[in-house]
Amino acid sequence: MVLQKIVLKDGVFESIDSEEKITNFSNKRINVGNWCLKVEDDGSVVFKKNYWSFFRLFSVVYSIDRNGLEKLVIKRNGETIKTIKKRKVLPHGQKLKDGIFYIETAGDYIVDILFKNTHLIDFRRKNYLTEIVYKDPNGKYVLRTAKRRIGYCRTKLDTDGKKHLVNKTRNEEVKQEEVSIVNATWVILEIDREEYDEKSGKQISKHTRELITLKDPLSIKNLNVEQLD
Repeated sequence: MVLQKIVLKDGVFESIDSEEKITNFSNKRINVGNWCLKVEDDGSVVFKKNYWSFFRLFSVVYSIDRNGLEKLVIKRNGETIKTIKKRKVLPHGQKLKDGIFYIETAGDYIVDILFKNTHLIDFRRKNYLTEIVYKDPNGKYVLRTAKRRIGYCRTKLDTDGKKHLVNKTRNEEVKQEEVSIVNATWVILEIDREEYDEKSGKQISKHTRELITLKDPLSIKNLNVEQLD
């Protein structure tokens, strides 16, 4: 497994840490191993690698534009055969400027290419977030508190909007509320649960704390950082 770490600072390459030989390095172009990494004139970043397999030319093209649209495409003899990812990794209104790219490869094959926004890393750490989900936070949510012999579940929801109770059920083991959120710009949904995994025969603990918003998270003030006990 080969791992490469590329740091983008103020819209240009600042550094690279690689197990492969670096043959060219500038703030807008890096040649490392079989990779060519470029910062385009429009501010987008493109990584490209070509290789031959069974007498056919393959190319891997990873790109992320200034608005944060990320794509990873594999081509064979110039034709697209697979799009591995196509997603927006920056919040609305935020431009590509600072971040860290990680490339993992095994031989000629891609294991993963990952972009991390350094400002969002700090924001997530400060607010104990496991994920930021860019979608409308308004809608219905199910909050469940359960204590069973084979596991438990606890849910907490915080928001800057209005919370309305839609339905509520309760028995000896489970308390469940369905709530509707309106006029919200963000929701934090935190779930702490332990479940029995039949394959391993063990109890599996999971704890997630997601921020759901369409805003630039860095513009949100006064998030509730109190967690479930």
